[in-house]
Amino acid sequence: MFVSVRRAAAVAIFGFGIAAPAYAAGQMENAVQLYDGVFKACNYTADLIIAKNIKSAKDAVPQLFDLESNALSYLTTTQQAAAALAPSLGDAWAPTVTAMNELDGMLEAAKGIIGRGPVDADDIKAECATVNTAFATSMAASLTFGRDYWKLMSGDVENSKQLFDGAVSDAYETSIMYLAPGTENTDDGYTAVSKLHDYIGNLYELAYDAGNSATALTRATGDAWSPVFNAVRLFQVEVGVLESEVGQTEYSLSNLTSLYADLNAAMTRGYKDMQDFGTRLTALCDTCR
Repeated sequence: MFVSVRRAAAVAIFGFGIAAPAYAAGQMENAVQLYDGVFKACNYTADLIIAKNIKSAKDAVPQLFDLESNALSYLTTTQQAAAALAPSLGDAWAPTVTAMNELDGMLEAAKGIIGRGPVDADDIKAECATVNTAFATSMAASLTFGRDYWKLMSGDVENSKQLFDGAVSDAYETSIMYLAPGTENTDDGYTAVSKLHDYIGNLYELAYDAGNSATALTRATGDAWSPVFNAVRLFQVEVGVLESEVGQTEYSLSNLTSLYADLNAAMTRGYKDMQDFGTRLTALCDTCR
């Protein structure tokens, strides 16, 4: 769909003698650049009408309408994709789509009467300026959203993954090695479990903060990370129980090993889901970082 929109837009832009835009990877950037062509063509066409060059304007207005309609179609698709990813992103682009629809109606009316009656070029210019401002506002909100997401990913989410894969897993394996049936080295085992308790406490704090930020960002990221935090919480409780038992009373490793497996699976899946969200976000907004 995008190729046909781009080609149609390029033809219309060249018809005005305006250079075709360079297209970025993200749908939002592409929508902005498509509209940039509309904005330039809009002013060009309005100036023709103001100068009373109606002969040239009769050709320019339909071209402008086609260019704007193509841009509107692409923008509408982009806004729908944004809403599917995160409702707040869809909301951020809704006013721009509304403004573009207003412009679309205005240009369609102008196309029908140019050469047969008066067309208010100042109104066309003003509406294009309104859309221009709306695009800037929508893009700024998208940039803020994207920066919040990537800050979360490079901060608490990444740190959680690294801590689990490193210190937590190492301490867990050491604890199992010392406390396994037949070994039961409770002195070294207690030291290992105490370290594991400290590390899982640190992981709990990171996972908790990551969960709060993910939930505040959008439901999709909150849902992706929630199982990770729950698994961390349950594992932390079991580590505390084991620490209180080692060297004091009979203990069992079955719950610990089961909950560690659950945590490992949750971390792997949650981290991947968070990354996949970023991939989809990049497809929408390549510069939102």
